[in-house]
Amino acid sequence: MISLRELFRSSSQATHRTLESTFLAVVAIVLGIRFPVKFWLSPPFLMDFHVYHFAANLIATGQGHALYREAYSTGVLYMYAPTWAVLWAPLALFSIHHGAVVWSFVSVGWLVATLWCANRLAEAAGLRVPPWASILTVLLLFRILTEEFGNGQADLWWGGLTTYFVFCELRGRSWLAATSLALSMALKLPSAIFLPYLLLTGRWRTAVRTGACFLVLVTLGALVAAPQHPGSILADWGRCLLATGPPSMFRIGDQSFTALLARLLTADGHGLNVLSLNRITVTIVALIAEAGLFSLIILPRTRPPRSAAAWVTDAALLMILMALASPSCWLATYSVLLFPLVLAISLLATKFSSIRRDPWSGLFAGLAGLCSILTHSKFWKAAGLVSWRGETYVFLVFMMAPLLALNLWAFLRRQRRLG
Repeated sequence: MISLRELFRSSSQATHRTLESTFLAVVAIVLGIRFPVKFWLSPPFLMDFHVYHFAANLIATGQGHALYREAYSTGVLYMYAPTWAVLWAPLALFSIHHGAVVWSFVSVGWLVATLWCANRLAEAAGLRVPPWASILTVLLLFRILTEEFGNGQADLWWGGLTTYFVFCELRGRSWLAATSLALSMALKLPSAIFLPYLLLTGRWRTAVRTGACFLVLVTLGALVAAPQHPGSILADWGRCLLATGPPSMFRIGDQSFTALLARLLTADGHGLNVLSLNRITVTIVALIAEAGLFSLIILPRTRPPRSAAAWVTDAALLMILMALASPSCWLATYSVLLFPLVLAISLLATKFSSIRRDPWSGLFAGLAGLCSILTHSKFWKAAGLVSWRGETYVFLVFMMAPLLALNLWAFLRRQRRLG
C-alpha cells in the first residue's frame, strides 16, 4: 500500500509540475503577444531574420553557390554553415512579413522548450526548481530577449540546441546529444568549446560522435546548397567568418569579454580605461584570461566529472564562457544565459541559508541581478545619465551584459567549489 508520506509527495510533485507548466504558459502567452502578435499587426524590420530569409530564397531558387557572395544589403552577409541555410529554406515559402511572424512564434516556442529542459537539468543536479524560475529568468534577461526578438536573431536556437545537448547527454541519448551540439556548432562555432572539455573529462566518445556529426551535417549542407561545388562553398564560409568576425570586435555594440577588457585597457574614447594598451595586446590578454576561466571549469573539482551535478554545473559555466569568448558578441548573444540563470535561481532557492552565509556567493549573485537591471536604459535615464561621451546606449558603454555573465559565472563556479 502507498504510505501517506508517498501520497503527499506525489501530490506535491503534481502540484509543482502544474504550477511550472502554468508559469511556462504565461511566458509563452506574454512573449507571444509582445512579439509575433505585435509583428503580425505591425510589420517589423528584423535585420538578422532578413539575412536568413534571403539565404532561404537563394537555396530555394538554386543559387546556393552565391550564399556567401551576395547580401540582401550592403555589408550584411549570411555567416552560418550552409547546413542552416538548407534547414531554413522553408522560410522562402513566406513573405518577409509572414516569415517574420512565423520565425518569432517558433522562437517563443524554442525559448519555452529551453526553459523546460533547463528545469529538468537543475532537478537532475539535485536542486529544487521553483515553479516561477522561468518567469524570473525571462525578467532578468528581458532587455536581452527584446534585442533578440527585435532583430530576429538566432541566439535562442544556439543556446537551446546546446542546452538540449546537455539534457540528452545526461539522459544517455548519445546520438541526439551529438547531433544537437553539432548543429549548435554549425550555427555558431564558439559552442565547440565543449569539445576540449569532453576530451579532458573522459567523455571522448561524445566528442568523437559530435565531430563526426558536424562533418556530416556541414558536408551534406554544402552538397545540397551547391551540388556542383561543395568544396568551394565551404571555403567561402571560412573566408566569410574571417572577414566578418574579428572586424566587428571593439565596436560599441560588441559585448564580448575582449571588448570589456578593451574598454578598461585601451584609450577607446570612453574614458573608462586604466591603461592604454593596443588592441592586439588586449586580444592576447583576453585569450589568456579565457583559457584561465576554462581551466577553472576543468580543475579543481569537488565531484567526479561524470556526476549529474558536476556535468550540469560545468555545462552552464561553459555556455556562459562560449558567449563571452565569441569574437562577434552582441547583446542578444547573452540569450544563451537562460539555462545558467535557471540553475543559479534553483541554487538560491535550494541553498539560500548557506549562500547567505557566504559573502562571495551573495556578492556575485547580487551583482548579477544589479547588472541585469542596468541593461535597461530607463534606469540610467532615471539616474540622470542620458548619455556618456556622446553614446546614448550607456549600458553598452559600461558593458553591463558581459559583467552580468561574469558575475553569474563566478556565482556558479563558487557554488561548485563549495559543493
